[in-house]
Amino acid sequence: MGLSSDEPRPSLWSDLPAELAGLILRRLPPSHADRLSFLAVCRQWRLAAQQQRGSLPPALPWLRLGPRTFQSLPGGEVLRLTGWAACTPSKAARTCSFDGWLLLERGDGTCFLGNPFSGATVDVPRRLADDGSAFSVGTLMRKMVVCSPDLVAATLLGVDVGLCRPGDDSWWASGSTFSRASRDGWYEDIAFHRGKVYGLTADEELISLHVADNGDVEVEHEILQQSDSDTDQEAESDSDTDSENTEPEDAEFDPVMEDELPSKIHYLVASPDKLLMVKWSVPRGGAIAGAAKVIDAIKLKVFAADLETGRWVELKNGDLAGQALFVSKGCSRAIHLAGHDQRFRGDRVYFLGVDLATCCKEVEIPSYGFYDLRTETVGRVFLNGGRYRFRSEWFFP
Repeated sequence: MGLSSDEPRPSLWSDLPAELAGLILRRLPPSHADRLSFLAVCRQWRLAAQQQRGSLPPALPWLRLGPRTFQSLPGGEVLRLTGWAACTPSKAARTCSFDGWLLLERGDGTCFLGNPFSGATVDVPRRLADDGSAFSVGTLMRKMVVCSPDLVAATLLGVDVGLCRPGDDSWWASGSTFSRASRDGWYEDIAFHRGKVYGLTADEELISLHVADNGDVEVEHEILQQSDSDTDQEAESDSDTDSENTEPEDAEFDPVMEDELPSKIHYLVASPDKLLMVKWSVPRGGAIAGAAKVIDAIKLKVFAADLETGRWVELKNGDLAGQALFVSKGCSRAIHLAGHDQRFRGDRVYFLGVDLATCCKEVEIPSYGFYDLRTETVGRVFLNGGRYRFRSEWFFP
């Protein structure tokens, strides 16, 4: 027998008031994949999500596993993006994803950055303005930053910074004269903060760059001094070795000596109110036996750029005010974490295992790890019981 007209119909998810649907959305983990699933339920829930858009915390990044394959955090779902199927990821690029952009190559060899969620694209040239020679964008560019629809910045093999604007057929380089015999002056990272492009060198100089009307890249030194924590120690070390140092200034690196020294890595992170430098010292695998001991020996500090005094100021416990820093060579971002998931908390720096592998090849490398600034302890995460992927990268959908 069928239902009579006066019998109540089953309740539908679409009947849920928008206010309650919004509460459900706010209680979900900060996962972009979960939010996409929420939007797929019905039109009413999509409207509820629009009402909550301004109050939702930022979503956690994905972990890029391959050219179009990603792993969602915190759930671990493996996702594959299918946009621009006719294009291929730029060849020879370890970091062919930058923030929320993919570096792709068309059939004719031209390259562009594409945002798979907004559909926006930004063409990037394959030539340098100084000599006009063509190059592989994926090989030369270590990092790209889409500063605005009118400006893209990139590091050129770490030695220089290039800038381009829509319609440019070549990159404008900053004209670095740094010697390849000394890595101290190489650019380790770039960031876009409050309308300016900043470059960070290995000796902790902070430099701002912009393209003048005539196309020249104008460079200004914002911070010349190294961070306070190293100044006294390095000055003492220099005074002890100056009398014994007879090597010429342009001497080549000694690879044996390099392998014995701790590896220092720098990241530049633009937070909403500060420009931050993350500096860590990682012992070489040969110096300390065992994966756990190597990880535990990591020393990490965070500094804020004081552009008025031209100094780096170390941030103390709690100065990040609940922000978590996700850092890598391809992209870094500061996001505020205030949820109840103990795996992702503020006042932590999350790093990739692939970056750790560059200086600790002998140890078991995690998929990613974190340094807790409050407890000064390090945690390791092995996704699905596996190790790091050589081409992994943070990706912010």
